Amino acid sequence: MAKPKKRVKKIKKHWLRVYASKHFDNVFLGEVYGSSPEAVLNRHLFTNLSLLTNNYNHQHTNLVFQITNVSGEKLVAHLKRYELQQAFIKRLVRRRRSKIDDSFIVAFKDQYAVVKPLIITASKTSKAINTSLRKFLRQHIASIASGKLFEEFVVDVIKTRLLLDFKKQMNKIHPIANLELRVLETIPREKVSVKRLVKPVQQERFLKHKKQLRMRNQLQRQPQKLQSKEQGQDKSQSKVQGKDQSHSETSTETSAQDQVKNQNVSNTVQV
Repeated sequence: MAKPKKRVKKIKKHWLRVYASKHFDNVFLGEVYGSSPEAVLNRHLFTNLSLLTNNYNHQHTNLVFQITNVSGEKLVAHLKRYELQQAFIKRLVRRRRSKIDDSFIVAFKDQYAVVKPLIITASKTSKAINTSLRKFLRQHIASIASGKLFEEFVVDVIKTRLLLDFKKQMNKIHPIANLELRVLETIPREKVSVKRLVKPVQQERFLKHKKQLRMRNQLQRQPQKLQSKEQGQDKSQSKVQGKDQSHSETSTETSAQDQVKNQNVSNTVQV
């Protein structure tokens, strides 16, 4: 006897529209095929930034959105990853320039994220300058991220507000040709490693540290100034002594010449 076949219930699926969050002006991202809005949650959407901003200068950036909320028949997706294309990064690198990479974790108001900056200097640099540039970026990005949401920070990066300010301040350490953030990606709290987490430096503590550095530099410069003053005084004294010696020599020469003249005059008188 053949076993009776079980009837499979076919679930009807349809296309659901997905929109970005308010930080991206609720832009339409695309459509997802699913049976219900709840069945499509946590799916990822890949898109290019130029399609959202209608600016072809943003072709080198890719975005990954994750569907998180449902509002009626609409689906709302939040940004999960911001990444630059490898072809764009290769175009930035040039000869006789230093490429500085870094990777660390930062705590935003709403979640944690991995930040991977890219610094390209105008000329070859030493290891000491590279470490100072890395420390500067780490401290400033961590301090700004502590007071902002992740998507707000990414919008500021897209509008090149933050990067221009960082570049102006970093030019004081060493001239910089390009400054970009290669990757910005959110991670769950469970995967956060304490070693890579950068905590924001308090402003008061940062100012105290600056004052201490200034005082230390002043103390280091004081003995150099004293030495230079002493050297200047020694030079002036040596000049004065040289002038006195030359004056005494000239006076002795003139006196000797006068004596010779007087002797000649006396000899002529006797004859």
